[in-house]
This record gives sequence, structure tokens and C-alpha cells, in this order.
Amino acid sequence: MEKPKAFTLIELLVVLSILALLMAIMLPALQRIRQIAIGAKCASRLRQIGLAQIAYATANKDIFTPCYADYPGDPNKVWQVSLKAEIPLKHNDGSFTADRADTKSIHCCPAADYTKQQKQDMAASYGLNSWLMDPKWSYDWNVPHNRRIILVGDMQEYNYDMVGTSDGWFQWGWRHAPVPGFRHLGEANMAFVDGSIERLSETDLSFELGSLYWKWWQ
Repeated sequence: MEKPKAFTLIELLVVLSILALLMAIMLPALQRIRQIAIGAKCASRLRQIGLAQIAYATANKDIFTPCYADYPGDPNKVWQVSLKAEIPLKHNDGSFTADRADTKSIHCCPAADYTKQQKQDMAASYGLNSWLMDPKWSYDWNVPHNRRIILVGDMQEYNYDMVGTSDGWFQWGWRHAPVPGFRHLGEANMAFVDGSIERLSETDLSFELGSLYWKWWQ
């Protein structure tokens, strides 16, 4: 009876080369699938925040939560705390919430990268549309004309709670303000006043080309 023929060294090297080639081909696809899954998780969180804002407005004379109930930087007034009845906080210390920087929290994008931020800053990754504060809007849920207006969305990791356009414009006319965070295959998830979610590019969210996503007046 003949003994089974063993692999030669050359055959073994060929098999290993084929496996390495297959891994090199599959790895980018697997990474993309993972990024898509993380983007979907982010979209789900933003949908929950958007629905919570709508529930808050329904109970508060059609007014969304303020970005800050008093003034920017007041640790007791951030909008995440205002929503704690609709979305209980994981870090409920009664004031400034670390939920903003906890990637397991609904209030934080799962793709947020804090390697360049000091964790104690509790930098946010989701921000309310800064134009909510404009007197023409005044946080009112009843947006005229249509409701394809951004309510809340991905923001670059920053110790702030409002987001402006991709070219840095804010409701106050600032430049270099917190901009959208394009963490999902080069795009940012945005939740709209009508409860829908959309992933938009840097061009889409510029002030010049995408201002109607941010406000409906000129």
C-alpha cells in the first residue's frame, strides 16, 4: 500500500501565497462592511435622538430642546441633559454628561475617535443644527415650506454641542466652528426634522451649496 504523498515545499508555498492573496483581496471588503455596519449603528442612534427631540417638542409646545438653555458652556444646560427623560443618561451626574464621549452611549457616534482629544473634555460627536437658535426658527418644530432641514448630526469630536456647515459657518456667522464629522466612508449622518436620516458629503453640507439643509430663509 502506497503512503499518501506529502506536500512538497513548493506546493505549500503556492498554497500560502494563494491564501495571502485572498486575504489581501478580502480585507478591504471586510473593512468596508465593518464601516457600513458602524455607520448604520450611528444612523440608528441619530434616529433615536431625532425621535426623542420630537417627543420633547410634543410635550413642550412644539419647541425642541435648546442647544444650551442659558449660554454656551453652561454644564447644566446641554441638550443631552434636557433629553434625559426621553433618553436616560448612562452617566447621570445631574450636570455635564460624559455620555457625549462614551461610544457605547446613544449620544455618541460609535465611530468617534478621541485619540486627539483629552477624555476629560468629554468632547461631543453629535451636534444640534446651530440655526435652531436663530430667531426665525427659535427651536420651533413647525418648519415652514418643508421639513428637509437638519436637526442633529455627526460632528467632529469637539467640546461643543452644535454643528455648523462643512465650510465652518455657524448661526452666529462664525468661521472655523465645529463642522460635520465625515466618519462614515467620507460622509456624515444627519437626522432631519421630519425624522428621516441621510448620509451626506462635505459638498452637500457646505453653506454655499447646502444651506437649505440648515435653514429655509436667506
